[in-house]
Amino acid sequence: MLSFTAILEWTTEDIYLFVFSLFLLMNNLGSLFEYKKNKENLRSVNENQLMQLSKWQLLGAKLVGAFIFKWLIYLLAAVITGSFLLIILSLILVTLRVYILFHSLNEIQDSKLDWYVLVAETLYVAGFMLYYFGFMLPA
Repeated sequence: MLSFTAILEWTTEDIYLFVFSLFLLMNNLGSLFEYKKNKENLRSVNENQLMQLSKWQLLGAKLVGAFIFKWLIYLLAAVITGSFLLIILSLILVTLRVYILFHSLNEIQDSKLDWYVLVAETLYVAGFMLYYFGFMLPA
């Protein structure tokens, strides 16, 4: 069980990982709670109203954002735990997120795949936090 004295024994890297994980968890939960409102707002937008970026600039921005807000935690979780199951789950979530990134605005507006992937990503982060900070560190 996690106790206050166990938290005092965390390294700087553990604290950074905890803060990053907590930030991602709060970001994912906020996205889940506002998903319906964001989806409705997205329906009122057409592609001409979006900021005009070149195809490569848009791809780069999407990939950098996905790496920071989604994939970095998968990489850290897989390396820290060394679990083959987490590696497979991480690859599945990365593949699904890349698939979603390459959809047009019209396809995203009509699909629920983004919702399911967001729920899975939130559960992944919460599960990793529970496992690492609840069971691995105190041991």
